[in-house]
Amino acid sequence: MNSHLAPRHVVEAIDGTLAPAEDIHLRGCAACRAEVDRVRAILKDAEGAAPVPDPSPLFWDHFSERVREVTSALPVAPPTWWESWWRPAALAGAALAVVALVVFLRPAPSPSPSPEIVVAGAEAWPALDGEGWDLVVSLTEELAWDEMTRVATPKAGTADTLIDELSPQERAVFVKLLKQEMGGLE
Repeated sequence: MNSHLAPRHVVEAIDGTLAPAEDIHLRGCAACRAEVDRVRAILKDAEGAAPVPDPSPLFWDHFSERVREVTSALPVAPPTWWESWWRPAALAGAALAVVALVVFLRPAPSPSPSPEIVVAGAEAWPALDGEGWDLVVSLTEELAWDEMTRVATPKAGTADTLIDELSPQERAVFVKLLKQEMGGLE
């Protein structure tokens, strides 16, 4: 080791946790041993010193008042551009989130039968109203036709494709079985 012990090594020497390389240096270096002894003497004097009395109960009240006076006299720097915009932006984002929650979590209107879409043997299914179609169009207008058909077409072997392959008589039986399973809605 070419240099003397660093202050943290002096503390480690006093604590008895000095690494072997530094310990070898400490044994051979009179200057480092003198520094460790000097710090030990300071610590011993500090331990023998009189106890420090607790401050007056009014100290903290007076102290906080003095700090308040000094800090109120300091000039306030003008806010940066982002500090002046983050609150309105956060407020606008929160308002947008509330509107989105209201729109998407509102209760669905009760389905009314529509004669436009009829499944063999089943009651009429509700058709999308103007708002529903507007939502579908707005969500899909940026999709290419190939992407839309790939996403919207049922995959082979799924329940949708299997139901599409049923004959009208098989569908009627299927609907009858579904109604029985749903609690005797026949």
